[in-house]
Amino acid sequence: MPDDKGHLILYDRKLEKIDEVIYDEGMHYSLLSGYEGISLEKVRINGLSADRSQWHSASEVSGWGTPGAPNSVLSEETESRGRVLFFINQDHS
Repeated sequence: MPDDKGHLILYDRKLEKIDEVIYDEGMHYSLLSGYEGISLEKVRINGLSADRSQWHSASEVSGWGTPGAPNSVLSEETESRGRVLFFINQDHS
């Protein structure tokens, strides 16, 4: 599977679509000098995978990827005072 762009679809055993994402290098953090070897990680578990804002480059501290572990850029939504949402970045290193 290419790492510069692609289209990933996950199906269950009944061949019903579970999730889908179309990705490209433009989804990486723009201030990185390069993207080779750096994973894209989902920011919010319940966010729509098709929404490009739900993806971010893995952190350098995590070794640029976290296979088998929680994403290094994972944020947890917490509701406070009715309608205001705060996003808390949890360091999983």
